[in-house]
Amino acid sequence: MPETLLEKGIPTKKLNELAKKEKLGTGKPPINEFHYWWTRKPLITSRAVLLSALSDTLSARELKALTGLGENWRKQPAFYDEPWVGAPAYRLVLARARELYGEELKVYDPFAGSGMIGFEALRLGLSVELSDYNPVAYLIMKATIEYPKKYGVKLADDVEKEGKRIIEEMKKELGEFYPKHGGKEVKAYIWAWAVKCPRCGKVTPLVNDWRLSEEEYLAHSVVNGELRFEVKKGKSPEGNVVRGEGRCLFCDMIIRNEDIARDIRENKREVLLALALEGKEFSADVEEHMEAFKKASEHLKQKMDELAPYIPDEEVPTTDPLHVPLRYYPYWRDLFNDRQLLVLATLAKKVKETAERYRREQGEDYGRAVAAALTAWVAKHVDYNCRATHWHSSNFVIGDALANRGIAVMWKHAEINPLVKFSGSLSGMLKNIVDALRFSAIKLSGTSGSVEIRLASALSPPAAAGKYSLIVTDPPYYDDVAYGELSEFFYVWERRILEDFFPEAFSTSHVDVSESIDACGDRSPDTFYSRLEAALANIYSAL
Repeated sequence: MPETLLEKGIPTKKLNELAKKEKLGTGKPPINEFHYWWTRKPLITSRAVLLSALSDTLSARELKALTGLGENWRKQPAFYDEPWVGAPAYRLVLARARELYGEELKVYDPFAGSGMIGFEALRLGLSVELSDYNPVAYLIMKATIEYPKKYGVKLADDVEKEGKRIIEEMKKELGEFYPKHGGKEVKAYIWAWAVKCPRCGKVTPLVNDWRLSEEEYLAHSVVNGELRFEVKKGKSPEGNVVRGEGRCLFCDMIIRNEDIARDIRENKREVLLALALEGKEFSADVEEHMEAFKKASEHLKQKMDELAPYIPDEEVPTTDPLHVPLRYYPYWRDLFNDRQLLVLATLAKKVKETAERYRREQGEDYGRAVAAALTAWVAKHVDYNCRATHWHSSNFVIGDALANRGIAVMWKHAEINPLVKFSGSLSGMLKNIVDALRFSAIKLSGTSGSVEIRLASALSPPAAAGKYSLIVTDPPYYDDVAYGELSEFFYVWERRILEDFFPEAFSTSHVDVSESIDACGDRSPDTFYSRLEAALANIYSAL
């Protein structure tokens, strides 16, 4: 077989620069915001690799034109648009590809993740088969590729309509637990973990820094044996916890990490430090809001019979990227305070009921499509409304729990008001979901290729040898991410909605890691290499 352009060499420097813009800048496609995934492949890279693997006659200049690497490539803000539409070179590429690979040209990605390679292959008019061992990856691909291609913008419209209805219902049912402050909306609540000092017996908050914004910080003092907080302007003092060891704000005693971890595990105490208000203002007057929080906690207890099936009570896996949180949070539910559990369980219940209604009224498959999309909405909110978030003092936003690719203990953390417009709120997350579905539906509309998405391990032999014309994949990384264990952060919530809709993926209490190909957790380097070798042999046999 003659050398393809990919084997001859492609302009990787320019592609890398555009890929960086796509991942981080103004050109980020909406599909990237559908659901958190650790290693999303840039569309521009996937497109370039696919095109250059399909032809031996395509020139580097033609590749640049077809991928958006022309003269204005540095300024192109939306390079994921279709610059190839109507281009004669594009039609020649596909014609030559069928001469090289056969008329029944099918692309396979056995480590598909969020499916970006397959998404671009479909847009090029190819048929694709995508598989991944992880159930959360499987859900993302079904929701963002298969269903939008099949049902078009109708799916986005229905999800938007139902999501807005659910938000309005939740405002009526739960709005009293998020009162305004002096007539202003509370955007976020800034909390700190708190433990009892072994020396003086006082409960002291643990704060890594006291900053609220670039200009303001939270000052503290002890008055009549009680802590008092005040918002002040100026340079923030250092926090009272460093490398897991704390200092009592009352008596200055150093509190060992083992004592901190035990106290948090057993008591889960927090102190509400301040409120972040509309207009980028702050207040340390939190008494009324603590009362609202206590009411929310009582309401959760009253509704527990109804909401308990939607609250994750599974143990957190014991693996390297999670070993720090495990010392503090033995169970997944420990990552959420009572008000967050109330909101998320209520949301999950409403989503499941909505999906079941669509299944009854519009058929099993469309019910699955609605369930997948709305469940991703829940997962998006889980990432922004838990005890592992952080407060961005420079940007006045909440940072999501997985911003550092793993789950860390955040001494000072932020709880969002889910019912207002703010980073991570229900309305913002719904917009992300709807925009992604609409983007995918429009980009895949009218494409001629078929798509098949499977939940499968690459260690299992493919269904039939000689099945695929071309295999394009990004293989597993050695120890970058413990996908199986970390994805449980989402899985334990998603399973409670999707178990009846996707039993093939969400029927077990934990994500199966028995065939994971990585060197994370208790999986050794030898395990990684032997499994990767076996997987590549299986994949090669399927060409």
